[in-house]
Amino acid sequence: MPKVDAHLRAEFREIARLIVRADLDAKKRGLSQNTIGKIEQAMVSAFATGRDGLWRKRNATEATSDILVDWIEIPSRARETLISMTFVFSKVL
Repeated sequence: MPKVDAHLRAEFREIARLIVRADLDAKKRGLSQNTIGKIEQAMVSAFATGRDGLWRKRNATEATSDILVDWIEIPSRARETLISMTFVFSKVL
């Protein structure tokens, strides 16, 4: 498999998580879902991004830092923990 930028892979994982979460939520509520259509749309979008070189163009203008970590690169469980912690602390103030 070709080497893909870690940030781009994190974006793909996030899209996959959203698709799976929406599918499970729809099944739980007895709603119709179009999981195959959403997967197809995500794949077409990823293909178009690579074909058009949009990833390189978008990241060429961004400043990078070795110290900072992009939110999307943090694992989902850790993000949920950070969100709940900041939510609790914001209610205290």
